[in-house]
Amino acid sequence: MGAALQRLKVEIGADVQFYRWSEPSHMRTASDHHSSRGYEWWLMAEAHKRNPNIISKLFRGAHPSGLAPNQAGKETLYSPKMAEYVADFISTAKSDYGLDIAYAGIWNETMYDLSYYKGASPSPPG
Repeated sequence: MGAALQRLKVEIGADVQFYRWSEPSHMRTASDHHSSRGYEWWLMAEAHKRNPNIISKLFRGAHPSGLAPNQAGKETLYSPKMAEYVADFISTAKSDYGLDIAYAGIWNETMYDLSYYKGASPSPPG
């Protein structure tokens, strides 16, 4: 049988040590894009094979240094570049692996910035 997972939460890798290990980034700079780096793609695809209705969620644990001019500042965490980084991960999951991401969280364990959400949200139709 196996585990009956209904939700899967993965971290977007960023080429930095966060927690106890480092996970590779799919996008190290704005011009570098490689959708086979890291195990997240494989894990999400395998989970989807076992349960096509699984709900996939993701969060950022860190940011790749090539995308962040000020690595310690709040403007880095909640910048348009980081919103594009997350959007790129989501669109790559769909285009390269046929996966849908239901939820995308903000930087793990930090205060949120409401203006980031407003800027990262798609415009309403109409």
